[in-house]
Amino acid sequence: KKLLASDDEHERSSAAFALSSMGGKAQGAVADLIEALKSQSEGKTEIAEAISRIGPAAVPHLLRASADPDQSPDQLAVALAGIGPSATEPLIAALDAETIEARVSAATALGQMNPTPSAAMAGLLNCLNDPSVDLRKAAAFALGGSRDLDGEAIERLRGLCNDMDQGVRAAAVLSIAKTDSDTAALVDLLTHAC
Repeated sequence: KKLLASDDEHERSSAAFALSSMGGKAQGAVADLIEALKSQSEGKTEIAEAISRIGPAAVPHLLRASADPDQSPDQLAVALAGIGPSATEPLIAALDAETIEARVSAATALGQMNPTPSAAMAGLLNCLNDPSVDLRKAAAFALGGSRDLDGEAIERLRGLCNDMDQGVRAAAVLSIAKTDSDTAALVDLLTHAC
């Protein structure tokens, strides 16, 4: 645990790797690992994976960290998604968090679970109406990972093809493409969205 505070990045990475092999027994080091995730310039993925191996005990710490604008939302999402199904309910709740960073991290993490959990569909659909471009884009991508998209969800994604942001439009088209095999309809969507 002391090595996580080392000035040497290699020592911090080695410490994270050692802690990851301890799994849930390393839960006392979660805060230190999250701090290392923020301060480390290399090895962030390894640290995020180490946090995910700690398991459900890391979820509340990760969700609190996601409100920190200096934290890497992508790496927090890797850690949360790596925890797996036991992180689903807290992530769904975090879709309504106060900070946009926490909501984007939650949507991103839900989208990195494969498949996107069915229980998250309603919350992700609500995110499509958010004023935040980053949240709309993350939610659209996450919906594309679902096996349970119904007609309403696809129509909501089609509505995003008119979004002012090109990234949101692209996320919507990609998500629809994963569920719709009608080539002519996809070409029409791409033509309209681009």
